[in-house]
Amino acid sequence: MDVFLVDTFFYGFTEWMHLMPRLKETGMLSSPHCWDNRLKTNYTAHLSAGLGNVCTIEGVTCESDDIDYGDYPIIEGEIRVSDAPGFGMKLLKKV
Repeated sequence: MDVFLVDTFFYGFTEWMHLMPRLKETGMLSSPHCWDNRLKTNYTAHLSAGLGNVCTIEGVTCESDDIDYGDYPIIEGEIRVSDAPGFGMKLLKKV
């Protein structure tokens, strides 16, 4: 196996931060799993940008009446993370 695939939330950010150096040492890439939740895609993009060693992230596409997911453009095959507060997402005010 040459890619470590575990759910972003199930495993947790702290565990990913501890694990990533060990994966790098062994030459293993990672692909934090985002299935079923668009929020995970944005969180995982930030986690990946900070830790590196990620070959791909799962892009869950969906829309919401409650959340503006922000702008995460894909440029030359790489997702660019937002530098806005709240991972670049905003709660939408219901009228």
